[in-house]
Amino acid sequence: MTYVAVDVDGTLTHSNVSFAFGRFLYREGVISFAHACMPAFFYLAHSLGCISIERLHRFIFQTLFLGRPKDQIEKCVDVFLDLHGQQLLRPSIREEIAVLRQQGARLALLSSSPDFLVEKVARMLAIQEWVATEYVVDTTGVFASIGRIVTGEVKAQIVREIKRRDGVAIIAMTDSMLDMPLLEEADEVVAVYPDRRLKSVAAQRGWRIVNSG
Repeated sequence: MTYVAVDVDGTLTHSNVSFAFGRFLYREGVISFAHACMPAFFYLAHSLGCISIERLHRFIFQTLFLGRPKDQIEKCVDVFLDLHGQQLLRPSIREEIAVLRQQGARLALLSSSPDFLVEKVARMLAIQEWVATEYVVDTTGVFASIGRIVTGEVKAQIVREIKRRDGVAIIAMTDSMLDMPLLEEADEVVAVYPDRRLKSVAAQRGWRIVNSG
């Protein structure tokens, strides 16, 4: 059997799902314009190397979700994906994972995006396994803190354990050099619309590059 680890933002989807969801929350009047703009600022700072991926996630959590009821946000996710979910997906990657499923592969979404988003994307595609950044709720049902942030190293630990326990081959699909720890564990890599650094590494190592569809 083959285990296929699929990144979400920029790989399975055209864009960052969290940012798209933030814009949706603004249009629905759930968050203010200022709050909607802040994630883009944080992401730019991260892209320029000013803040780590961990700090990026904590800034976004504190800005958009801290203190908000989980059930309210989950209802918004349902509406968001009903309206925009299909358009967010890359057709070529959706088709590829459909073929892999038919071949008996074990599919999993491994993403740093919030768990309440990734879980519903996985269900939309009938993917049974997913791991995402954990948002913790308190006894009143509101978001209180971040648990585990799913970085490239966390993804690598997950597939390393699966390889050790189940003896399966690993296919990794991602767009980002941040997932390099995961890619080092994979038997096959698919670089999907890769960032500049990953594209260079993929070309050097002979990894398949997907730049269309």
